[in-house]
Amino acid sequence: MIARAILGVFAICLATWPALAGTQCSEKAPTAEMIAKAVEVATATYAALEHSGAETAILARVGADISQHGLRYTHAGFVLRDHPKGRWIVRHQLNICATDQSRIYDQGLLNFLLDDPLAYEVLVIIPTPSMQRRIGVTVQSPAALAMHHPNYSMIANPFSTMYQNSNQWMLELLAMARASDGMPSDRRQAQAVLRRTGYRPTQISISPFMALGASLFRANVRFDDHEQQERDNGRYNVASVRSIRDYLRLQGGTSRELVIKP
Repeated sequence: MIARAILGVFAICLATWPALAGTQCSEKAPTAEMIAKAVEVATATYAALEHSGAETAILARVGADISQHGLRYTHAGFVLRDHPKGRWIVRHQLNICATDQSRIYDQGLLNFLLDDPLAYEVLVIIPTPSMQRRIGVTVQSPAALAMHHPNYSMIANPFSTMYQNSNQWMLELLAMARASDGMPSDRRQAQAVLRRTGYRPTQISISPFMALGASLFRANVRFDDHEQQERDNGRYNVASVRSIRDYLRLQGGTSRELVIKP
């Protein structure tokens, strides 16, 4: 009876666990209202990108409520004006159906917004022209796929190569694009560039109880790549959209930002 009660509490807690990025693979079809909102925001985003004159930008969405961590946007991707699959295609990493694996996807703006988000809202980050060119070359090069590590953890340590999440993949590519003293050839070198150039991860709090439940019941959450001190005090360094934005700002790589809402 006690064991059943504990499992019930874990189930409730994990139902509200912040999904930082991924595809839920739900059989639930989007409603007409959801599609209408997604179309409205996707159309407005397309227009804003066209008006910006950018070649490459970063888009972020609100996939879940992570306000308890002081965060708004859960997931980001690179959006490319001229992509072989069409105009303004988003290239990003997604967790596959809450498993421990991920893939790189190329999606249109509408698909980017139809993954059952908490809010139909997009943060658009326009890098400086020079950074746009560097990002565009890097993201469309073989290095973008080579830098992808399929072993996924939602809270992957930004300075470990054991796992990777979507925001971490983006940061490692930004490190490649930014490097002026020789392009990194692997993830470890990219992370060294991030350290050297002032990247600071976001710290989130996860109680031991929640950490235990996540380890037992969620394939896409792993803690063994984090320092023992982080596990002891329940404060974990993660790669967030906010840390991506802060890093670009620190490097002088952002020209402007805007938020698109219905």
